[in-house]
Amino acid sequence: MKCDLCNGEITTIIGSVNFKSKMLGTVSVPAIKHSKCMNCGEILIDYSESKKAHAYIIKREIETLKSLPIGDFISANIAADILGITKQAFSKHSRIKRGFIYSVTQDDGKKRYYKKSVEEFKRTGKDGRLALNVQNRETYKRTKHTISYERPAVVDNKFLYQAYVSTKRDDKYINYKNKRHSLLHNVSSNRLH
Repeated sequence: MKCDLCNGEITTIIGSVNFKSKMLGTVSVPAIKHSKCMNCGEILIDYSESKKAHAYIIKREIETLKSLPIGDFISANIAADILGITKQAFSKHSRIKRGFIYSVTQDDGKKRYYKKSVEEFKRTGKDGRLALNVQNRETYKRTKHTISYERPAVVDNKFLYQAYVSTKRDDKYINYKNKRHSLLHNVSSNRLH
């Protein structure tokens, strides 16, 4: 089979393919059967494999929402108050019904809305979907210090996260929570002694 773009040779491959998600950014979906041009890299995916990829991305998005702290979610009444509309108008709003504000359903059947998504919906007037970048609970090692991320990081033109920074100086660990200035101050004061 020949590529429509460059007349290169197309071969069938089973492997990971990158897709874009408004919530997660680029998502690598594993084990997708696709055709790829060996010359220009064009990828063709059939309908059944695209449904499989879509299901995988939806699953990852739901897992990401459920990993956020429950304190970051609000009730429909509070969300309606933030938007300045009635609860009835909020529940019947077509864009909100279609998922333009992130929400989760709790075990008791109540739907909760992600507060930052509601605020983004109010700001734009039409779309509350924003990029969520959830940090793994891994420890990232760098020279002379270790940073452990404790809760998800939300990317919205700012980096909002809680980090514990440990610095080793003369076999003594100094722990700080969100106090970068004091860390620099104490490390420099340790050098003086």
